[in-house]
Amino acid sequence: MPITWSISEEKRLALVRYEGPTNLAQVVDTMVEVSGSPDFQSDYGVLVDLREMEYSPSIRELIEIASAIINMKSLMQGKIALVTSTAFHYQMTQFNVRLVSVVGVRGKAFREMEAAREWVLSSEA
Repeated sequence: MPITWSISEEKRLALVRYEGPTNLAQVVDTMVEVSGSPDFQSDYGVLVDLREMEYSPSIRELIEIASAIINMKSLMQGKIALVTSTAFHYQMTQFNVRLVSVVGVRGKAFREMEAAREWVLSSEA
């Protein structure tokens, strides 16, 4: 399964992991599933592990992903940390974070999982 996710009520955190091939529709569907889960609260943080993902969205697809995040902003008000393993994915993730930050979504790109986990769970903006 290329996409798995879980929610920790104790940590107030959703963990989403992409492994292997995926596409735009699966990315957006996963966001809808997680944010619509009865276990997910709008103020929970979201930690997204993209390190094993085999998908490189185009600029148009990045804009569509950003649009989906913006449309779900009321359901996902916590911080979103995205962890990548390649320089290319890191740059794409930074671009996406800039797009959604315009409307107040708090996101940040990372290259290390522990730094991302610490940031998303912290009270730091």
